[in-house]
Amino acid sequence: MVMLAKAERDVYVAIIDDKVAMKIGPSYYEPPNGRRRWSSTLEGYDYKLSLGEYFLVNSPRLLRKR
Repeated sequence: MVMLAKAERDVYVAIIDDKVAMKIGPSYYEPPNGRRRWSSTLEGYDYKLSLGEYFLVNSPRLLRKR
């Protein structure tokens, strides 16, 4: 399921399956730390990808450098 967390002129944030948060745009946004902790995984010019703690613990293959 994809949930639109924020949509404004300078930022768009989608949370996918309550595991991945994708921010596009120059404005600041951090996912809320409610039931889940978020860790920034990829970040660059006007984008940021964060993974929820549960996803990180259960998917170690995604975090290995190749």
